[in-house]
Amino acid sequence: MHDDHERRTSFGAVAEAYDRHRMPYRAEVYDAIAARSGVDGSSRILELGAGTGIATRALARWGAPITAIEPSAEMASVLRRRAPRHVSTVESRFEDWSDPEPPYDLVAAAQSWHWIEPAAKFERLPALMAPDGVLAVFAHAAVDAFALGQPAYRRWTATSKRGPLPSLDERVASLADPIRAHYRDVRVDRWPWARTFSPEEYVALLSTYSDHSTLPEPNRSNLFAELAEAIREAGGRIERRYETVLVTAARR
Repeated sequence: MHDDHERRTSFGAVAEAYDRHRMPYRAEVYDAIAARSGVDGSSRILELGAGTGIATRALARWGAPITAIEPSAEMASVLRRRAPRHVSTVESRFEDWSDPEPPYDLVAAAQSWHWIEPAAKFERLPALMAPDGVLAVFAHAAVDAFALGQPAYRRWTATSKRGPLPSLDERVASLADPIRAHYRDVRVDRWPWARTFSPEEYVALLSTYSDHSTLPEPNRSNLFAELAEAIREAGGRIERRYETVLVTAARR
């Protein structure tokens, strides 16, 4: 996915909506990162693909200086406005960033790891980490396939041509296994949870995902309208099940 330029650069157009509607990470994620890394106010943190700072603002509570890398100018603008002063925002792709100041005690990537080129995250990144540095990669993953919306997706997208969605275990393995090949002491933590959405809330969330925001018109508007109507016909609310997945690892 790292080479899908259109989708990777699509988030700037929805920066404010992204910050407003994307779901934050539960406290247990940050507690697990702190326990694994020993991070405190004297640590140095590097965040990859920081977006608008949803995770950055939580990481900043430890008081450690954070260098937050974000390639989108619009996303970086929101990040600068809303992050604490000890967060330094760098508007760049990690692959193109030319002036890092290693070593970093913690490297975090929230919902962004899949956008980074393999050579950058498996060859360049470890060299920027302290000898006892820790990598923390975390993301939300949908558990169910939203069966209610499948007719609309078949009508307005190419989803039906992609085959069945891999199981969650397969998706977790595809995240963790490459990290195991390049880092050591890999640990995977998972937390199940659910959220109920109104039609408006669900469509607003979908509008921040690159595979939805890059759909051509009128397909995008028609898809959103049909999904919202399907939720209304089902009682006006829909529950989606998720797991938050955290992969931590040490520098090899």
